[in-house]
Amino acid sequence: MTKDTYYVQSGKAKVKTVGNDKALYVGDQQAVHVLNQTAYLIYEAMSEPILFDELVDVIKEVTGGEEQAIREDLEETIDLFLRYGFIKIAE
Repeated sequence: MTKDTYYVQSGKAKVKTVGNDKALYVGDQQAVHVLNQTAYLIYEAMSEPILFDELVDVIKEVTGGEEQAIREDLEETIDLFLRYGFIKIAE
């Protein structure tokens, strides 16, 4: 993760409601990925291009979590989102 990299939704994922949770579905994967509230917050925050540090600030403000833990979890979440095609690096 570089400080000057912007992340944004890829436009490939469709949001589905599964009970009280949100899930993302990408047609070519034929799989549904259920997100916890924080993961969905991260995805929604990427509706417009956003920097990693800006995402950290959003999560910290909403959850009140510890910054280092947020950074570690966010790196993992972004890696997964990129791998599943939910997001992309903004150009």
